[in-house]
Amino acid sequence: VPAELLSDPETYQRYKDKATLLEDCNSYFIYCLEHSSGAEDVRAYLSSRGYSLEDAKAMELGYIPSQEKLFKYLTDPKNKKEYSQELISETLQLNKGIGSTHRLTIPYRSGGSVKGFKFRTVGDATPKYLNSTGLDRLGGFFNLSGVKGDKDVVIVEGELDSLSATARGVDNVVATGGSSIASDQVKDAIRRGAKSFTLCFDKEPNKEEETAKRITSAIEVILGEGVNRVYIVTLPDLGGGKTDPDRLIKESGVEAF
Repeated sequence: VPAELLSDPETYQRYKDKATLLEDCNSYFIYCLEHSSGAEDVRAYLSSRGYSLEDAKAMELGYIPSQEKLFKYLTDPKNKKEYSQELISETLQLNKGIGSTHRLTIPYRSGGSVKGFKFRTVGDATPKYLNSTGLDRLGGFFNLSGVKGDKDVVIVEGELDSLSATARGVDNVVATGGSSIASDQVKDAIRRGAKSFTLCFDKEPNKEEETAKRITSAIEVILGEGVNRVYIVTLPDLGGGKTDPDRLIKESGVEAF
């Protein structure tokens, strides 16, 4: 909890209410992925990527049937959820593609709390991802809570790569949450116990120069925060296009990763 909130009971209560609402949304999405009749295409997409329903649950992936159904769930006394319209509007601002073209839900969890959501299309809509409005991606790495074990934080590009590794028992795998990393993300990781960083970006044919630039930029940001233990992973070329951590885990096993 941000320290400045603890001194003002009203602000703190508001913060807690918003956090609870976001967790309730996440639980609803996870439930809908398994039980909603409209979720077949999302389940089929996850299956095509090699995720079982158990994997999806471990990764907290979900399905939003529609914004209307979500709001009804959040205000229905039968569900023991009676959030005010004001709190819902303040916490959740979803643009129109969410719940129609973009229905696969990914909680943006950082520091153990859900900060908002990323919504992915499983069809041809562009862009592939839409964020809930006001999502603070730069305050902390995606999927980072406390830093465990050897205190090395592994930074990958994709949220699903990060969640997949965590679901298979690999600690401290976080995602950039965007195309680059920010100094505030590094500061937050250091506060949580990080002593070193390992960059594990995708290996993509004909994009080597672009990847090298992103790696150089990330190293500069990390060094700028006073950490000089930075490692770089070169993923193997598995053929047939891009190799990312998720693909490596699926094809070669988690030990290989």
